[in-house]
Amino acid sequence: QCEHCKDMFRSENQYKTHLLAHERKKEKKTKNTAGGNVQGAKFKTGNNYSVTREEYVDDKTDIDTEDIMSIPIQHLKGLKVSTQQGKILMKAHLFKDIETDLFSCKLCDYKRPNASQIHNHILSHHCDVHMYVCPQKDCGMKLLNWGRYTTHEKSHSKLREKDKTEEENELISEEYLFLKEPVYLGKEAGKQVAGMYFSFDDTIKKYKCKLCEYSSRHQRVEQHVLAAHLPMVNLFQCEVCGKNMRYSEARFKEHVLQHNQETKTCTKCQEIGLNVNQTFSKAALENHLKKFHTLGIFLCEYKDCEKEFNSKAQYKKHENMYHTKGMTCKEQKEYTFEENPKNSIIILNNI
Repeated sequence: QCEHCKDMFRSENQYKTHLLAHERKKEKKTKNTAGGNVQGAKFKTGNNYSVTREEYVDDKTDIDTEDIMSIPIQHLKGLKVSTQQGKILMKAHLFKDIETDLFSCKLCDYKRPNASQIHNHILSHHCDVHMYVCPQKDCGMKLLNWGRYTTHEKSHSKLREKDKTEEENELISEEYLFLKEPVYLGKEAGKQVAGMYFSFDDTIKKYKCKLCEYSSRHQRVEQHVLAAHLPMVNLFQCEVCGKNMRYSEARFKEHVLQHNQETKTCTKCQEIGLNVNQTFSKAALENHLKKFHTLGIFLCEYKDCEKEFNSKAQYKKHENMYHTKGMTCKEQKEYTFEENPKNSIIILNNI
């Protein structure tokens, strides 16, 4: 919570940005007081404190009058007001309650710790006016205040960048698909490469892979592209041993920890011959045991396969040995199952 205006924030980054805004306001007040020029002072509206660009004054208005307060509020609905008229409306219906230290709306009981919240409330709820209009061709969106205008303006910039990126992607779309040797690109560059092969589909309102029919939210499709279509692209590289890691940042961090901590192998994986060379830190081993060796019933999901296992590790071994190699269940050899009394893990024995 801000000690200056009592506004509250959920993230530390937003809070720090907000405090910087207070510092900038103090510096500006000092300059204006010294220079005697209050007319050019910046009047912030909204909660977009990251905007450092100077607000421009829009003199265009649908209400040609010298005194905006002489017009009844019900006659302002849906009209465009100038920047100066909007500021007058916001200030005229705002007061601060000294006892509660809250800003309040004179037209209703709406109270908030931040004056900008009352400003937005007055313009949108009571007056229903807008201070800015997007100048972009085929847009013309009506925007309440400067903060919303700058936010909307960025959306046009992102669309232009997206169109430019898509044009570039069409030219290099096959560059990383047919690599014969692993390539380390780094996290940011790797994600940019993955972004070449999926896009947002407006018809289904989801991101969709350009190379297959897979669709989901952004992060899932990005991981799908890296996992299924870019097997030679590595996003992470260990500075200690030089080992490349594909796309999982969690696995990369776990690998880095292994250089600084004592590592162990999983005894249960050793017994069934699964990932015998893989090592884990203490925390990772605990998570691994919970995920892969918790007892339960795991049925094979492949067609015509009715095999059943009592741990996920056993199911993964079965899947890696047969189904991922393209074998059908009819082609598989018969297996017997022998239960280990020590840890109740089923061990596969090939006859």
